[in-house]
Amino acid sequence: MKFCVDCVNYMPAVDDPKHLSGKCGASYSISLVTGIKTHAYAFDSRNYETGRCGSAAVLFVAKPVEVNHD
Repeated sequence: MKFCVDCVNYMPAVDDPKHLSGKCGASYSISLVTGIKTHAYAFDSRNYETGRCGSAAVLFVAKPVEVNHD
């Protein structure tokens, strides 16, 4: 299963160890008045029918794997 926390687009929230308030860097809207990007919560982007990523995780891009050579 693809999890948002394993995606390069995932933007974690400060002081949120359970990752409940993280946002999706690939799912956003731009204000036509100010030009400011507003990112969608990762939960909303994945779980609702209107979410851009959906349960199929169409916006998912895997993070590179870090290998420790100690």
